[in-house]
Amino acid sequence: GVDPTAIDEYSVVSEQVALAMAEGTRRVCQANWGIAVTGVAGPGPSAGVPAGTVWVAIVGPHHSSSTLLNLHGDRTEIRQFVVDFAIKELCELLARRNEPPYDWDSGKVE
Repeated sequence: GVDPTAIDEYSVVSEQVALAMAEGTRRVCQANWGIAVTGVAGPGPSAGVPAGTVWVAIVGPHHSSSTLLNLHGDRTEIRQFVVDFAIKELCELLARRNEPPYDWDSGKVE
């Protein structure tokens, strides 16, 4: 569900596309949270993007974030690191859900 113009304008390996993918995941799966990853795991570059360049996006209720990773390793190592990173980031967000000053259910700052 990513707008093709975003891919044309920013490239498939971009923050904008990662965020659009994460939001699309939420919408299609009717989920509270969406995670998306776009990048090049290797073994070599793709379309001028070096291997190890990866965007991870997480979108949820009143939350949207993205992280650019520049990784080194073989294809399997990069893919495993990215999965572990994305899950860890989501777990940390969920663990902080009820900590002040932010009320995730209402979206209000206390």
